Amino acid sequence: MIPFPAKCKPSVTDAEMAKIYEAIKTPVKRGAVIKWENDFTDSPTVFQKDGIFYMYFIAISKDCSVSGYETHLASSADLLHWDYRGPIFRRNDLDRWDSKQCAGYAAFKDIAFDGTNALESIGGRYYITYHSIINKLLSLPATATDMNPTRSTWDRRIQPIRQIPMRLPVLKVRFFVRMTTMPVTWKPKRFIKAVCSAMYSA
Repeated sequence: MIPFPAKCKPSVTDAEMAKIYEAIKTPVKRGAVIKWENDFTDSPTVFQKDGIFYMYFIAISKDCSVSGYETHLASSADLLHWDYRGPIFRRNDLDRWDSKQCAGYAAFKDIAFDGTNALESIGGRYYITYHSIINKLLSLPATATDMNPTRSTWDRRIQPIRQIPMRLPVLKVRFFVRMTTMPVTWKPKRFIKAVCSAMYSA
């Protein structure tokens, strides 16, 4: 068991937190900037290149019979008004690991608070991480590379980096909450949902 002290000194003081809040608060909330009639839109990744903002985002049909994430691209000059540029990853009938689900997110973005919001190229190429679920296999993030991150068509990987069977044994997970341990039993579907949620949060 990991020992936790009864009282921990907060890493961020109330004054520091108030300063951060004042710097990042949204005085006027405008709601969704991209909203489609037949699809839910979700999980945006916004970056800047040559003075223009770009956004990778995922969409999923409201019709459950054809449900599955796809990845799209939009651009904006002011972060308020967005122009749709086209799909990046679409569902298809090729029966590949990423044919039914292809939810993508920009990789290697400058996330510093006062940073550039730019994407870093590795070896002159840019990367997107994306994942899928097909044939009861969770395919963990694979990468697609391109010389231009603002292009709506990317190279997709033939194989994912790793796949995990959906039918996992029941896992016992211990959470440390308020200096106590609490045994929790997760069923496979809940575990997969937790993994996906963690990937979205990342």
